[in-house]
Amino acid sequence: MDPQEPEDVSAGVTRESPAAPEAAVRLESPTGEPVASWLCTPERLEAMAAGWLFCEGIVTRKEDISGLDVASQRVVHVALSEFARQRLAARRIAAGPGPAPARIGAGVTAGPYRPGPTLEKLLSDPPHLARLFKELFDCASTRATSGGGLHTGALVVGGRIIDVVEDVSRSAVIDKLVGSALLGGGVPEQSLLLLSGRISGSIAVKLAAAGIAAAATISIPTTLAVEIADQAGVALVGRSRRDHPYRYGTG
Repeated sequence: MDPQEPEDVSAGVTRESPAAPEAAVRLESPTGEPVASWLCTPERLEAMAAGWLFCEGIVTRKEDISGLDVASQRVVHVALSEFARQRLAARRIAAGPGPAPARIGAGVTAGPYRPGPTLEKLLSDPPHLARLFKELFDCASTRATSGGGLHTGALVVGGRIIDVVEDVSRSAVIDKLVGSALLGGGVPEQSLLLLSGRISGSIAVKLAAAGIAAAATISIPTTLAVEIADQAGVALVGRSRRDHPYRYGTG
């Protein structure tokens, strides 16, 4: 007699296996003209749009966005001031559809967001940083369908976490944190970002453009990120949950 065929349980496993929420999201003008597209977790899309526009240098203040509407989990409509529309057109000519590498040399220079004494004290206090990361992961929402497959970040002002974001995209975490702050009145001076993922060169550009004074990660930054952050006066801390984290840049 032939051995009994094993029961096929793959369908049940597939149905019940967790998956991190991700969608292709389009940013469009009110008339449907494409502005940008992202692969991200389809939540907090208003903040995502505002943060992306700010970090790309298309808007420089909240008032440059005259209208922002989340039409669905796949489409966001934005109306921009004439100034912002001109900057968007200039960005398309200079950089194409992706991040603007030209800004690494020309636009990312030493700025007013070099860490001040209060923030320097926090960055030099490994137990405090470790406690902030513990609070970040404790605060991160538990998703029944994600299985933990999300990047996490937080905005820290005055030594306290004021916002937490989760997303499948590291860049989207930055955009959503910055966008929420911008829509709330502006990115506070001497802000610190906590990040669960690696800090790349493109993320360092976003940090500099947003005026973030420092960023700490449980991973490490790339060599290009260190170079960009040093030019812009952004302090970076790697392996931030260790007793002796790595310090890069301005310190």
